[in-house]
Amino acid sequence: MLNILITLILVNMASQCESSQVPMIITKEAHGQEFIFSVSDEYFVSLKGNPTTGYTWSVSQLDSTMLRQIGEAEFRPESKKMGAPGQQIFRFLCLYEGQTELHFIYHRPWEKDTAPIDSFYVTVVIDK
Repeated sequence: MLNILITLILVNMASQCESSQVPMIITKEAHGQEFIFSVSDEYFVSLKGNPTTGYTWSVSQLDSTMLRQIGEAEFRPESKKMGAPGQQIFRFLCLYEGQTELHFIYHRPWEKDTAPIDSFYVTVVIDK
């Protein structure tokens, strides 16, 4: 049920994209995988989290010559219950051809000397 809800939310967000193509949605299950896009493609990264615990996903490595994050990450709770976990959704635009890695960490941003409790990365290949 949760996966269906997340898919519906992301499809709704994708329908607001400028491209006529529905953007790909990359989830945590794709950790370490490679994805191939074209210049000007948009895609989403959706990672489960719970910001009420203080933990949040952050982009920790992004080659801004090749990729641009569009807006701020959006949090979509899985229910209306106070403190419910949900999906933190990032949107990216492919700018220039090449290959790069996109890294995320799950951490409390104010805990500077504490290691993240989770991480995620994908390799992004951008063709013409």
